[in-house]
Amino acid sequence: MKWTRLVALLGIFVLTACSLASPLTTKTPDPCAGATDPGARQKFTFEQITPCLDTVPKVSAFMADNIKRDDAWDTKTCGEICYDPAWLVYQNGVDSLHGLVTLECYFLEENGWDAYHIGLAIELPTGTNLCGVNVNGSVLVLDADGKTAGTFDSLADVARYYINHEGVGAGGQLRTIKASQITEVATNRTTPSILELPWVINPY
Repeated sequence: MKWTRLVALLGIFVLTACSLASPLTTKTPDPCAGATDPGARQKFTFEQITPCLDTVPKVSAFMADNIKRDDAWDTKTCGEICYDPAWLVYQNGVDSLHGLVTLECYFLEENGWDAYHIGLAIELPTGTNLCGVNVNGSVLVLDADGKTAGTFDSLADVARYYINHEGVGAGGQLRTIKASQITEVATNRTTPSILELPWVINPY
């Protein structure tokens, strides 16, 4: 009789212990699940998705599947060239080259990377825009759809590469700016204008 009672008490103890332990083993939903999948822009707000895109591969995957490049976008929306802040690029889901560069640089910058928007010879018709990321003393470059190039030993090497291999106009200036410093739409007629933004001029 005693053994029967003991076994019953042990059974009750085990069931109680399991019921108490079960909440501790429940998995917390991942707030970033699906952040790089197609359709992520419709699932996440800009503020929600920013901390999720905390590495170059994640940013690359998101950009390739969620943001469209349209080099006629500026003309459609501004009637001239215009630089949009990152949040607006995300909201629209489409922009020209420099808008996409601003967005991917913003994600990396906000997650602690030394990332910056590069404007190479943008005062010339053959200029271009890139996202540079300083990694272990070298420069990794992301283009508009998140594809990477490099690494390069310096920004000067980035400029020379794109001048020699991508047809970017030689003799133009090499500018850099943090994506977070582009806070409102800028055109050639706004104050500040595109070239009056707080760019840093780099020699090459």
